[in-house]
Amino acid sequence: VPSLPPATAPTGATQLVRVRTDVLDAHIDINGGDIVYAALPQHATSLETPDRPSVLLQQDKVRTYVAQSGLIGRDGTDTAAGRPRYSVAAESFTLAEGQNDLVVELQYETEQHVQIRKRYLFTRGQYLVGVNYRIDNLSEKPWQGALFGQLKRDGSDEPNVVPGGLGIHSYLGAAAPTTETTYEKLKFGDFADKPFDQTLTGGWIGIIQHYFLSAWVPDQKSQNRLTTVLTGDKMHIVRFTAPTQDIAAGSSGEFNAQLYAGPKDQYVLRDIAPGLELSVDYGVLWMIAQPIFWLLTKIHSYLGNWGWSIVIVTLFVKILFFWLNAKAYVSMV
Repeated sequence: VPSLPPATAPTGATQLVRVRTDVLDAHIDINGGDIVYAALPQHATSLETPDRPSVLLQQDKVRTYVAQSGLIGRDGTDTAAGRPRYSVAAESFTLAEGQNDLVVELQYETEQHVQIRKRYLFTRGQYLVGVNYRIDNLSEKPWQGALFGQLKRDGSDEPNVVPGGLGIHSYLGAAAPTTETTYEKLKFGDFADKPFDQTLTGGWIGIIQHYFLSAWVPDQKSQNRLTTVLTGDKMHIVRFTAPTQDIAAGSSGEFNAQLYAGPKDQYVLRDIAPGLELSVDYGVLWMIAQPIFWLLTKIHSYLGNWGWSIVIVTLFVKILFFWLNAKAYVSMV
């Protein structure tokens, strides 16, 4: 297995490319081509601040939580010595009215004349971002490398979340499938003593918080390695590593993956990768909560108003259990 670049690999001067769609406001660092900021304009931090979007990914004095990807291995561009500095056609990209897709392409050429194009594909209304690497080997020797994608987060608390009753906090940690189950929680506190390491077909690996999550989804047809790491500076890393590819001289090859950064919509997540929808945790009452939520979403699809949808679901539940409640009241009398 090729070694990965450290989480603190030097990147030099920072230059950010801003990408705006109807649901995402992202910043891409041309050093490495990582997404170092992602805000969600359709999800405000609170009712009191409707113009202030929730921030999921960020890299500043408050928090480090970024989505990184690159090429590793014998001829990989992401090494312990540093990351590639890409060139890009513009400093900002915006999804225009009537436009469904937006492609942001970063370009880099090695000293051996291997051209690398890293493309992000943003789609209207979607929090799932396509990530494509195209390698054009213009050298006289074969190129060999593998794709990795990782989420890096410090140990800070989740922002804008008030503890529930009795001071109970929602889960903040990692999750991934295994060879035996489609969903397993990976607590940050276990990264040091019990690092996660699984190789399976497809898969995904992500970081879960109360309302939102981020997750890397590699090629679902390939054998991918999923791992966790706790770095010396207390950064939590969750990563996938794709199989190594050999690209002959004069030929081309591609790597593909997807990055989800958005709300925990179980019906959207279910269609992305098996088990990802289980990040929506209903707790011990999931057998009751799951059908109630399904009914709530169906009613909302007709009414378009969550308030009235909740009222109707409440009335429906009251009617459904009227006989049982009546018997209970009679018994108490």
